[in-house]
Amino acid sequence: MKFFLKIACDLFITGSRGLRPLAGFGAAPQGLFAALLFLLYISSPAEASRVVFLGDVMMHEQQLTAARTGDDWNFARSFRAVRPLLEDALVVANLETVLAGGESGYSGRPPFNAPDALAPVLAESGVDILTLSNNHILDRGPEGAMRTARVAEEAGMLPLGLEGGLSRWANPLVVEHGGFRWAFVSLLDPQIPGAQKMFSSDVRPAPLDETSLLHSLRAAREASPDFVVACVHWGEEYRTEPSDRQRDLAKRAIENGADIVIGTHPHVLQPVEMTQTARGVGFVAYSLGNFISHQRTPPRERSVALAVDVSRTDGAARIVRVSVATLVVRAIWRGRYSVEVEPAAMRDKKNMPGVGADVLDFLGVSHSPDARGFHTVWGAEAGER
Repeated sequence: MKFFLKIACDLFITGSRGLRPLAGFGAAPQGLFAALLFLLYISSPAEASRVVFLGDVMMHEQQLTAARTGDDWNFARSFRAVRPLLEDALVVANLETVLAGGESGYSGRPPFNAPDALAPVLAESGVDILTLSNNHILDRGPEGAMRTARVAEEAGMLPLGLEGGLSRWANPLVVEHGGFRWAFVSLLDPQIPGAQKMFSSDVRPAPLDETSLLHSLRAAREASPDFVVACVHWGEEYRTEPSDRQRDLAKRAIENGADIVIGTHPHVLQPVEMTQTARGVGFVAYSLGNFISHQRTPPRERSVALAVDVSRTDGAARIVRVSVATLVVRAIWRGRYSVEVEPAAMRDKKNMPGVGADVLDFLGVSHSPDARGFHTVWGAEAGER
């Protein structure tokens, strides 16, 4: 907005590009109008945008049982504690189940299938984009994958990473938020066990190989975005350090146009890294872990909401801060069994002190949060962690 106000100011002051005084007004009112535009320009805030990335959205049997209400399901309690963390942001999550309808039966184990009621609750909780290029998107076949994308759209979310269906579900997805253009691609590593056979399906995830990666990033850059994000499903399950393959693919992604690389699939947290690029700062989160699941061991029940804040100064868009809010999944009794994800700070104050601190120590992040509960991983002012 500020950029366009400056252009308008310049045009009215200089009279360039063939602009003439407004009809019915003389030069003095035109000068007054230019002055008003200038005041708006110098007082308007810089453009800013925040994108928040979440890990795997899983639906195990215990979660389905907990959400069952007669003939229906209610998942609202599962996400209500984290809604404040997602406000005013563009939110991206990986859907690690399908919404294939009840005819073939719901299941909280592979082949997964969750009730449609999950989709509107995710949307109401703040999720805007669902990545679908993962090793479970074909759990109920091509029709199940396409139905998942349609149900997500009907709930108000944007599905991403599905080839062979509607073109709008394929890479890249370009979204405008806070005055910025964000381009997203979603890709599945063929080396994940069982993934290779998925790419021969008529409807399929987008493959994470060197050729497809470069093609997807090139298409994303051709859309003239301010930032490109590669959401990649890769790595080895339950391993807390990235593999050599992950590191190599991340390096190639950053070198070929990605500003941010977000990993899913290992179901546990992995490190985050910053790197300098010709475009500015590149950022890699190798795995965000499980956003919600019923995998009941400490590494798998802890994750982060990762926020990337950007701004524009003198027409240049840049990342100004990367931060995390620590999350934990708890299974509790509220008159009935309930599975909920909540900020770890809430758990620290109750009966499990140190849950959030363990995550911050693992990531090498300061224990001092901001007012919203996010801890700085990297900030432009400091230039480092």
